[in-house]
Amino acid sequence: MKSLSLALCLLLAACAGTDLPPASIARELAPSGTLRAALAANDPVSREVAGELARRLQVPLAETDFGGAYDVAFMLPEAARAAQLDFTGPYLVLDGRLRVIAVRRGRPEASGYLRDFVADLRASGFVAQAIERRSASARATTP
Repeated sequence: MKSLSLALCLLLAACAGTDLPPASIARELAPSGTLRAALAANDPVSREVAGELARRLQVPLAETDFGGAYDVAFMLPEAARAAQLDFTGPYLVLDGRLRVIAVRRGRPEASGYLRDFVADLRASGFVAQAIERRSASARATTP
């Protein structure tokens, strides 16, 4: 019976942390211990995605603009930026424009984790739920 209880505890512990990355990924994406995310001021959905990324990395989130120092950027993919940044697939299409997460080149593990993170967000419906929350909030504040 003890071995069954131990096995169940281990299984539950493994399931509870399935969205948490290895510590090496957190160090690569948030080397200062805080995830510095460049965000557009008028993009609340990207803000929620950044918050979810910080939650999974188990680090605080510090929002910055694109002129400041950042670890990841929530942006439109542009060919001119591709020489310095790796892009995920899109997590959001807004007004016909793709939004991706970008990280500086030379961090292959971090880039791979971010691609998987975006795929998980799409599969789980996280972004669609964030959009719905924002829409409901806007409807509630409209007279």
